[in-house]
Amino acid sequence: MLNSLNKPSGRRLLALGIALGLVAGYGFHVLRGRVGHGEQLDAAAAFPTLDEAKDVAKDYAPSEAADKAADEPAPGDDAQPARDEEPASSGDSLNERSSRDVQPEQADGAADSAADGVIAGDVIGDDTGDGDRPQASQGPASQEPASPPKLAVATFGSGCFWCSEAYFESLKGVVKVEAGYSGGRVENPTYDQVCSGTTGHAEVAQITYNPEVVSYAKLLEVFWRTHDPTTLNRQGSDVGEQYRSVVFYHDDQQRAQAEKYRKKLDEAEVFRDPIVTQIAPFKKFYVAGDDHQDYYAKNATRMYCRFHIAPTLSKMRAVFGDAMKPPR
Repeated sequence: MLNSLNKPSGRRLLALGIALGLVAGYGFHVLRGRVGHGEQLDAAAAFPTLDEAKDVAKDYAPSEAADKAADEPAPGDDAQPARDEEPASSGDSLNERSSRDVQPEQADGAADSAADGVIAGDVIGDDTGDGDRPQASQGPASQEPASPPKLAVATFGSGCFWCSEAYFESLKGVVKVEAGYSGGRVENPTYDQVCSGTTGHAEVAQITYNPEVVSYAKLLEVFWRTHDPTTLNRQGSDVGEQYRSVVFYHDDQQRAQAEKYRKKLDEAEVFRDPIVTQIAPFKKFYVAGDDHQDYYAKNATRMYCRFHIAPTLSKMRAVFGDAMKPPR
């Protein structure tokens, strides 16, 4: 046996066997890592969606709102609830306070001005007649530039951030995605520190998006469909706390949607096992190095990208259709 391995043909067979073993082992890990998101992107019709107005606003009341509601006066009382205690309308956009109310002090000021005879466009307090009154300019009305859309931020951890960055960047309405770290106890961690599993940080994608184009509910759907949220601190062959499934919410609205959606998916038994996704308040984000930004765009021909990212992007285009940006 040993003599046969010393021959050139024997050494080639041994090398071929080792190579096949490595490829088979890598393929096994690839398939294991793709079980969750691969299946859910295939089952487009069976995956529930989240309707914010129907599923969240009517069923969910944040604890702060419930506490304030108990202190509100009963109907008929003279006292009026404070403005900041008015529950937000389900139609309001994320991170945006409604501006339709008039502040009490503004109302009082307007009343005093009217009492003094100040009416919009009039000049009073002198004895001039109408003919002497200054006339309004008749020039063309000036058009104010359209205000830029109000952007929002979402932060998700779903395993390797090279993958999640590419998935979210492909959605219309997403302005920017940064790969980085969040949820840990070490300031300004390095990639090697996070990979050691000792910092408490998760690899995350920080997403800046336009809520008028893509909703937070849609981002949540993409989040849960592109990774396996049932494996604790693991995504396929990537094992450790840094690869945990986590939603870092930026406000109560995001928390409500994430909790409701997770419950809805569990009740529908979409996954074979219970969802273990952590839902936690966002505290701080540390951007990763430049070599981790736009990783797929820079390294699309590498084996990792070809086996992990490219197939999922193809499935996303089949499932989400017009919600996707054109391929680069």
